[in-house]
Amino acid sequence: MVSTQRSESMNKVVKNCHVDANTPLHEFAKQMMKMIHERKMKEAAEALACKGQKGTNTLYPFAIRVARAYTRIVMLRFEESMKYSTAYKIGGDPDGGQDEYLVMHTNRSNKIVWGQHQFKVKADVDAGKYSCECKQWEHTGLLCVHLLKAFTHLQIERIPKEYVMQRYTTSAKVDVLFDRDDRKMQGKGGETALCRRNVVMLKTMKVVTLAGLSEARKNMALVVLDKLIEDMERVEPDIISEGN
Repeated sequence: MVSTQRSESMNKVVKNCHVDANTPLHEFAKQMMKMIHERKMKEAAEALACKGQKGTNTLYPFAIRVARAYTRIVMLRFEESMKYSTAYKIGGDPDGGQDEYLVMHTNRSNKIVWGQHQFKVKADVDAGKYSCECKQWEHTGLLCVHLLKAFTHLQIERIPKEYVMQRYTTSAKVDVLFDRDDRKMQGKGGETALCRRNVVMLKTMKVVTLAGLSEARKNMALVVLDKLIEDMERVEPDIISEGN
């Protein structure tokens, strides 16, 4: 920490959103690693934003959004694909329709293992549908260099949600609905939805543990939870999307 103010600021973030006085040591280590990972992903997104301002292509807006969703390892692979996409040129397909393009590899490289160096890409921007002849996304769930080149050429600002596979995101093991919007959700006071879930999760897990030891406890918990859910659905949410 470079200053006392920053140190105290991080201390507040850790205590309010990640751990408390009752957190076991092994859970403390896990939460700290998670927080460090989130901070590094945010810094990586900011670095991509700086590169985007210096360069001329408009790929970076959607790259920043996936940086907030992908794990660090997947993001490194994504960045590598972005770099190699610059070795391609794109043009209209004379034998195809208006939304079909030919992506051609201009300079041979040992990183390009395809025997074929020209691929057809179909990009329907209005419908948000994209496909490539190499079928890498269909096989692996990761975007190929040909699609990334098309995104750059067409100045796509946001990757459609169906092209961001949940298994490659930081929330892959979280048993909640995945927010495909790729934006951090927070309330007016700055408290994030994740922080609120972590606080409630501790109490919830205690209820689950106690309910599993008795049929009567289980029935009691279900009655209370049904009533609680009904009451909560009548309360308007105050969560907003960061950036709105």
